[in-house]
Amino acid sequence: MQTAQLTRVDSVTVGGTTVKRPVVTLSTATQGVFSNGELAGNLGYGMLHRFVFTLDYEHREGYFSEVPGLPVTDAYNRSGLSLAQNEADAVYASEVNLGSPSQRAGLRVGDVIVSINGESAKAISRSKLSDPLYGDAGMPVSVSVLRDGQEQTVRFKLEELLYVNGPLTPLIEKLSAFPPEIDAVTGAWTCKGTFRGGKPHESTYAAKCILNGTWLELTEHDTLPATGYDAKYLIGYDAERKRLIEFDANTFGAATYTSAIGWTEGSLTMTSEPAANAAAPYALNRFRYSTPSLGSLVIDWDISKHAETPDWVTADHLVCRRSK
Repeated sequence: MQTAQLTRVDSVTVGGTTVKRPVVTLSTATQGVFSNGELAGNLGYGMLHRFVFTLDYEHREGYFSEVPGLPVTDAYNRSGLSLAQNEADAVYASEVNLGSPSQRAGLRVGDVIVSINGESAKAISRSKLSDPLYGDAGMPVSVSVLRDGQEQTVRFKLEELLYVNGPLTPLIEKLSAFPPEIDAVTGAWTCKGTFRGGKPHESTYAAKCILNGTWLELTEHDTLPATGYDAKYLIGYDAERKRLIEFDANTFGAATYTSAIGWTEGSLTMTSEPAANAAAPYALNRFRYSTPSLGSLVIDWDISKHAETPDWVTADHLVCRRSK
């Protein structure tokens, strides 16, 4: 659940210093200190680093003195990539924001950063490590990473990711086919469960990012019962309908599913349109994907006899573990 949004306000004045378009955090929290109706948000370090703050304890007063030479407008990370260093001083991708230039280019959380714009990541001081990610919109960035023992180079252009003008809208306007932690669903899975009525069901799933990281592809192969059932599921954003769409092609037919809200708290529900044939065995059906814990993926297929007031019954339940 989103509890804050980053944005820019027109200006903030402290004493005689005016900062144009500073980065601020607007709170949407419903509990905790930031749920107070008198608090709109937080200016944070982006504002405070412009001043030397002196606190006079005796007189209970504080003084701000401006740091000269800083740019008029705050810079902000325009790549969506956050970097960190581990105990061995290796630089790695600690966060890759969904829908950002770095995510669309194929970067993943955990990628070891070898170089940025041709300069060795280990040779860059920690304080300067992320500087190339704060450049102007449109600036090209080249990142070489080590993943699964293989080095590869990813290229993208920086984009303005914060609101600049107009009404406040979600930072990522389109829904993502992936949960916040992309690796929570990608990879090879071995699944076991039951059909409605208790009949055992076993299958394998393979999940991967395709089309520059914008679509999720799932491939299913049933091993029990041995009916020869295979399926391919493609999940991505439908810009015209402004929702996620899933295309399901399988051994016995095809179907389409949608979601207007996308991933929420580790769960994605994709629901079919009502059946056109009144004689169909069910009026609606849906897939529910959830990631209850690290290394665990649960896939449920539910059916309902009624479309207007659904009476969902789970017809297939699979618990998946990462394949070794």
